[in-house]
Amino acid sequence: MGKINSNIKSFTLMSVLVGMVISGLMIGFVYSIYTNLNQITYGYQANHTTINEYNIAKADLKRELEKATKLLPYPNGFSLEQINNDIYYFVKNNQLIKKRNGDELIIFETIKSIEIDFEDNKEIITAITIDFLLGKQEFRFYIYPIKDLQSELNLSLINE
Repeated sequence: MGKINSNIKSFTLMSVLVGMVISGLMIGFVYSIYTNLNQITYGYQANHTTINEYNIAKADLKRELEKATKLLPYPNGFSLEQINNDIYYFVKNNQLIKKRNGDELIIFETIKSIEIDFEDNKEIITAITIDFLLGKQEFRFYIYPIKDLQSELNLSLINE
């Protein structure tokens, strides 16, 4: 029988355990950072989606206002009289609803209120304020009906 070599180089049990503990800590840190970044990303995505819905609602309102010939009051909202049809915007269950030809469409999910300001005779709308809620933040959207600018300019020139 041959001589047994007792000078084999290897890791001790203690060095293997220390390496495993350090590796476990590193993997734990990386996992916690990954889950935190995932949560932050989902939060940003939800905010971005809400802001996009807000911008779409504003664009829809602006487009319909450009086509409108008259702006009239409506229960919990207002109506836009157009050449072909009438469109109604109102708040129901804190949602902005658009009603056209009997069909109701939710334009925005969280509306605080719609406030309408009238002239003295309570028939002509001077301004509309819509309060949108985006998370905990409130955004105001103002609508001012444009009167016949040519007539107003002529009146202002006559009165000078």
